[in-house]
Amino acid sequence: MELIVNCIICKSERLSPYSMRFMRGFPHLSRVKCRDCGVVFANPVASDAELHEFYQNYYDKGNFALLGYKELHRSKFAKYSDEESHGLAANFSYVLDHKKAGNFLDIGFGLGEPLFLADKFGFQVFGTEYDDDAISFVKSHISDGSFHKGDIFDAPWQSETFDFIRFWHVIEHVKDPRAYMEKVFKLLKPGGVLMIGTPNISCLAYKVLRGATFLSFRIPAIVDGLEHTVLFSKKTLRNLTNEYGFEVVKHFAHGNGVNYAELLKENIPLKKKVVIALQSVWHVSQTLYLRRPNQR
Repeated sequence: MELIVNCIICKSERLSPYSMRFMRGFPHLSRVKCRDCGVVFANPVASDAELHEFYQNYYDKGNFALLGYKELHRSKFAKYSDEESHGLAANFSYVLDHKKAGNFLDIGFGLGEPLFLADKFGFQVFGTEYDDDAISFVKSHISDGSFHKGDIFDAPWQSETFDFIRFWHVIEHVKDPRAYMEKVFKLLKPGGVLMIGTPNISCLAYKVLRGATFLSFRIPAIVDGLEHTVLFSKKTLRNLTNEYGFEVVKHFAHGNGVNYAELLKENIPLKKKVVIALQSVWHVSQTLYLRRPNQR
């Protein structure tokens, strides 16, 4: 663990306690909030070695294991394989509305559903991931792809390579968001599109939970993923990305989306079902589409 003195975004020393919670096996124990730029981040922060160990076999742990995440993806891939591309367009509209072809990069691709769909629609697919198990899982379903174990900083790809980069619920896990934003800008072709998804700490749900905690004279707990390193409001995310020359395509808050009928059938505790359902109702997430201009 490393104690941080300056804000990871604006370098201010004006940091205030924000939340804390201890659970065995998680890399971060507490968070602070920068009083100048407003970003919330883990402090102390886990070392690279601790994070790499934590993310191994990530999808065999916690809610992913309880929800049978791997089997769910196997079923989806089997269904997608039998379906014509025109029938799948709605499932991949978040890319096809912006790019119809080209090089598609998924940073931290997990179990690879977007890569599978991109391959199905004729994109050249690329991805990065730390989890050996996730890489093996994806390779068993996509034979023609370039998958890098590790980070984008040591990946073999040249600048201006990608038409579309998906950075979906990964930026909250990284230790240096600034370095990532600079790198993905360089990796995009002029006119290329970056899609960022991340929790929305400015949503009403976060505010209500924190308010209720203060009224009960308790220390605010970490209520999202304990492995999250940094959390953004819509404002702080836009402030970060504005510095790197991107054009904003669209930015919106939304729920996580869930099939309630399927959720009721899941073999998980009732409390977890309620939390998942509420996350679908409240705008706990945000999505930001950015474009690299044709000229900087």
